[in-house]
Amino acid sequence: MKQAPTSSGGFLKTVIIIIVALAILSYFGFDLNKIFNNPAVQGVITFIIQFIKWFIGIAAGLISTLITSLVQAWNQISASAAAVKH
Repeated sequence: MKQAPTSSGGFLKTVIIIIVALAILSYFGFDLNKIFNNPAVQGVITFIIQFIKWFIGIAAGLISTLITSLVQAWNQISASAAAVKH
C-alpha cells in the first residue's frame, strides 16, 4: 500500500535555515542587535505581534461558534433519529 507523504522535518529545516541565514548576515557585518533595537523596527514587530494576537482571537471565536453550532445540530439530529426509532 502506498503511504501518503509526510511533512516531518519541515520545522527543523526551517530552524536550520534561519540559523544559517543569521550566521551569513553576521559574517557580512550586519549587527542584529542594532537592527532589532531600532525603535522603528520595534514598532513594526509590536504591530505584527498585536495583529497576530487579534487574528488568533477572531479565529478562535469563529471556530468556537462553528463547533457549538455543529454540536447543537448533531444533538438535534440525534434526538430526532431517536424519536423516530421509538
